[in-house]
Amino acid sequence: MANKKGKRTRSVKRKRDANIGSSQRNKSVQNKALKNKALKNKSLQNKSGSPVEILFGEAVSNHQAGNIEAAIRLYQRVVSLNDKHGPAYNGLGLILAQANQVDTACELINEAIRLEPGVAVYHFNLGVIQQEANLLDTAIGSYRRAIALKTNYREAYENLGVAYQDVGNISSAKAAYREALRYNDKSLIALQNMGTLFVAESEAVKAEEIFERAINFYPGALEVRSKLVKIKLAKGDFEKAWKDFGWVYYSDLYADDARLRSVPAPKWDGSSLAGKTVLLYSDQGVGDEVMFASCLRDVIEAAENCIVECDRRLLPLFSRSFPQAELLVREQRDYYWHRQHGPIDYRFPIEELPHYFRPTRESYSAVDSYLSVDPDRKEYWRAFLSSLPGKMSIGVSWLGGTNPRASSARTIFLKDWGAVFSEPNINFINLQYGDQSDEIADFHSSGLGKLISIESLDPLAELDDFHALIAALDLVITIDNSTAHFAGAVGTPVWIMLPLHVDWRWQLSGEDCLWYDLAKLFRATRPGDEGKRQNIKMVATELHIYLSGVGDKKLPGDSLDHRFDDSQVTGQKTGTGNLKCIPSGKNDVVRTRSQDRGTYALLLNDTSNWYHWGCSCTTIAIHDHLRTAWPSVVHIPIYKTKSLDYLPTSEDAFDSDEGFSRFCESYPELVETIKHASAVYINGEGSLHDLTSQSLGLLYLAYVAKVRWHLSVHIINHSCYPSTSSATDESLARAIYRKVYSRLDTIAVREPVSAGLLASTMSLDVKRTFDCLPLFIEKHYSVLGTSSRSGDCGGELSDDTETTQIVIAGSVAWTKDVITAVKKAIKKLAGQGCSLSILMGASAKPAADDLRFIDQLSDVIGSDASLVNAQSELEWLRTIDQASLLISGRFHHTIAAAFLDTPFIVMNSNTPKIEGLLQMLEIDSFLSVDSEQLDMEIIRRAEKILENPEMVRVSEARKSELRSLALTNFEA
Repeated sequence: MANKKGKRTRSVKRKRDANIGSSQRNKSVQNKALKNKALKNKSLQNKSGSPVEILFGEAVSNHQAGNIEAAIRLYQRVVSLNDKHGPAYNGLGLILAQANQVDTACELINEAIRLEPGVAVYHFNLGVIQQEANLLDTAIGSYRRAIALKTNYREAYENLGVAYQDVGNISSAKAAYREALRYNDKSLIALQNMGTLFVAESEAVKAEEIFERAINFYPGALEVRSKLVKIKLAKGDFEKAWKDFGWVYYSDLYADDARLRSVPAPKWDGSSLAGKTVLLYSDQGVGDEVMFASCLRDVIEAAENCIVECDRRLLPLFSRSFPQAELLVREQRDYYWHRQHGPIDYRFPIEELPHYFRPTRESYSAVDSYLSVDPDRKEYWRAFLSSLPGKMSIGVSWLGGTNPRASSARTIFLKDWGAVFSEPNINFINLQYGDQSDEIADFHSSGLGKLISIESLDPLAELDDFHALIAALDLVITIDNSTAHFAGAVGTPVWIMLPLHVDWRWQLSGEDCLWYDLAKLFRATRPGDEGKRQNIKMVATELHIYLSGVGDKKLPGDSLDHRFDDSQVTGQKTGTGNLKCIPSGKNDVVRTRSQDRGTYALLLNDTSNWYHWGCSCTTIAIHDHLRTAWPSVVHIPIYKTKSLDYLPTSEDAFDSDEGFSRFCESYPELVETIKHASAVYINGEGSLHDLTSQSLGLLYLAYVAKVRWHLSVHIINHSCYPSTSSATDESLARAIYRKVYSRLDTIAVREPVSAGLLASTMSLDVKRTFDCLPLFIEKHYSVLGTSSRSGDCGGELSDDTETTQIVIAGSVAWTKDVITAVKKAIKKLAGQGCSLSILMGASAKPAADDLRFIDQLSDVIGSDASLVNAQSELEWLRTIDQASLLISGRFHHTIAAAFLDTPFIVMNSNTPKIEGLLQMLEIDSFLSVDSEQLDMEIIRRAEKILENPEMVRVSEARKSELRSLALTNFEA
């Protein structure tokens, strides 16, 4: 799929690309800075025909082409002939900076500056290198010198703002961003970062305004979209926020492969769950799992069967709280199906449940508690707390958060809690997870107070017992961490101290909490340490008032018949306030039904979480059919195989023992998963083109599975074009593909152009099949039918007064000129009364060409066309189903239209597979992007098809034949 995402196809012999001139690649905290595009460095261009300048021109050409060794030799030759050649020193410095030789790179560019002090770009490049090395103060100086030489240096202002932001000089950062916007009001770096600063200052209205402005210019700005969704959630604008929540999955937080989870089942779209089985899962921490578990009872009541996958530590708590649900332990990142799970109609992330069950503020009818703790353990802890000398037991927690910056903003160190601990006759119980013994010892030494630590209870490992302890407390005082959610969920009053900028779940104002009825929020109105001192002061004051009202009233522990037995204490109360106790009498961990770990089919190149919803549909259909034949199905997602290292780059290297050993040592988990499978299926889709890391990875895994481990190996559901790029050695590509394919048990090709190519040029015996997308539609989607579609356009296309719905999707192969023609066609169609939508969307990792496509259509999106970012496979299909016409250059979109009876125009893709698809469909609806006056040709073709849609509809008989052909992918 790498080629589909718009990445340049790279030959196995090709060296790493290098950026010439001033390229900004800094990776600041929380992705505040975006990458500046490479700038044209005029001083690097060939100025004359002298021998030195000719050599320099060759150096630049090699540098730009990624031929780094040659570029270095040529730059060095230039400076040996002319030691005053500033651009050559600059070029060498940039290359060494890419190799992380920061000191030498800076020396070289400083030499260029010494020779030509008035060249602003040298100072800028020096600043970029210093900034990437986290030498922020020196980088600031370099950028300021660049700006002094070039007052309208927008890129320098952008990076200067980032540097100031990272050193905490917010006013200077804002000033730099304002200057960048003065010279280019569309600066995405300045807009995004300025908005982020407003978010940090709790200026939601200003942040929303500037993010909306950025999206108007760049509809595909993923981080901006994600932040805007969270602002809307924080404001309580739930309807808009949840509708756009899919953008959050495209942000850097989820783009990190370590966060992605593949759960191959259709995503629930809010339709009726009556008679359905739904699988709920989470990719967040346990605090989020507990918070969103407040919606579980709603799902359980709505569905026939609810399967909840959870952290192992939450299993006993959830089993007790939701006995009607089937619980699964999350044992690995991805969901592996086993027969005892049965058919699954839908999957849904638990963190999105509020989309359908808490759509308005009024729907958050908070209850005292929704998690049921172990009653024996709660009684045990209440007896223990009653044995302590204080009249009241309050749990405290002061740090948390996995993100360093978020943790720093939330954490209030124990040494600052003196005002809270000054209240007499209170047992302060340590609820802080992790080893904080040194900090606690320092706190006790300071004489500010005493904290009782229960050393035998590990909050991270023993969550069920930890929840029971929290339930036995009178009050919990904490920062924003998982303890806040634990207390709220079990019904213990909890006071939560929040920094100036809060997570969306706490909303923007108010002391009440949507999620927990007994929670009270304390909000800082100032940033940093000042805000933390403010938090402590507010809590201390409130605690004093609260305790004054308690007086001699009986507390929960006083009503217990059983007192804590001192014999259970294994250690005496020490001067540091630590207690060691044995939490005896624990219930055994509740377990789910045993899972069969026997025979399993392995699916390689699972694309259920990748590129667009059509890929998801296809992969889910493959899973559906493998599950009918195998007791277990394990899958390896595309993001685990697309960038493998230590791959063979020649035909002979596929048999290298040394290379095989190195590969196995580098990927032991992947190797073990493959070698122990009973059969291997490879979902080829469009991944097997050229010789990229993606295609070589799949080819090598297929080869070693067959040759080294003697497994049954089948490549299914795919098109194959060994050489489509000018950068690929065609003879080498064909030799490698032939070597691998000739060994495999099945080569199932989904369209005739690929099949003919493999048969004619490589003499391979291939199985003619079809793509599996129609199998998904048949099983999971109810077709609306042609009667659901609106009428024709008004104006030139038709006199009908109803509005035609035209859906447009992009293509990996469309150039800027093609998109310009599409844009012109959109404007004309909109002017004639048509309603146009730009369709995109994926579970995660959206197509890069989709993002480029919508950015280039920014001036028509919102005015002439709406943007639809589908949130599920079913919404994606429904959007196509409801259309009067689909215009795209996409393989799966075209199949969907054909099987949903939606008329379509299809244009070029990155391989001839579209031609093969149309042969299979027996439809001529192709429009070449090379057509003269492409925009007018789109209009003409649209008019013709809308007048007679039957001309591009596939017959029911042909659709039935193709569905049967798709099933032959699984005949092995």
